Amino acid sequence: MIPLWIVPEQWRELTPPAHVRALGDERSAANLLAASRSLFVLTAPRYQPDAKRTWCNIYLADLADILNAPIPHVFDLHDQQGKRELRANDIVDGLRRNVFPGWSRVIPAKLGTLTPPERATQGLPTVATWRNPKGSGHVVFVVPTPPGKTGIYVTGAGRTCVDQCPIAQAFGSHVAEVEFWGHP
Repeated sequence: MIPLWIVPEQWRELTPPAHVRALGDERSAANLLAASRSLFVLTAPRYQPDAKRTWCNIYLADLADILNAPIPHVFDLHDQQGKRELRANDIVDGLRRNVFPGWSRVIPAKLGTLTPPERATQGLPTVATWRNPKGSGHVVFVVPTPPGKTGIYVTGAGRTCVDQCPIAQAFGSHVAEVEFWGHP
C-alpha cells in the first residue's frame, strides 16, 4: 500500500515521516535502498508516466531530499528569471554549472575515485544523467548492485519506472553518454 504522504500531484512537495527522513542521516547501502523503496516508484501514481510526460525529475528530487542531498524540482537555474520546474536536461545543466550545493562530477576512470557502484555500496548519493540535445533527457539514482550481480544498478521514474535494475535498462542506447554526479 502506498503511504498517504506520497501525494499524486507532482508539483506538491512531499512531507516524509521522521522514520523515512532518518534514512538520509546515516550513509549506508541499506539506507539508500530503503529510502529509494520508500517512494514506491513502481506503483505510486506520482511517478507514473502519462501520454505526454514522465517524472524522472520529480522522483530524483524526492529521493535527493530524503537523502539530504537536495536537487530541487523547482529552481531558478539562470538567476533572475524566476523559479520554474526543472526538467531532466535542466538538472544536467545545473549539475554541470555546480548550482546544487555539494554535488560534483564523478569520473569513474579517475584514479582514487570511487566508481558509482562503490559509492552506492557506501550509501553515497550518486545520480546518472543523460542530456538529450534533441528533447527530454533522463536522470536516475544509482543504488547498490544486488548480491551475485555486477555492474551499475539504478532506480528511477520515466517511460518505464525501474527499481534496482541494470543501468542499460534505464538509458538504452544512450548508456555510453551517461554522466555521474555524487554528493558526499
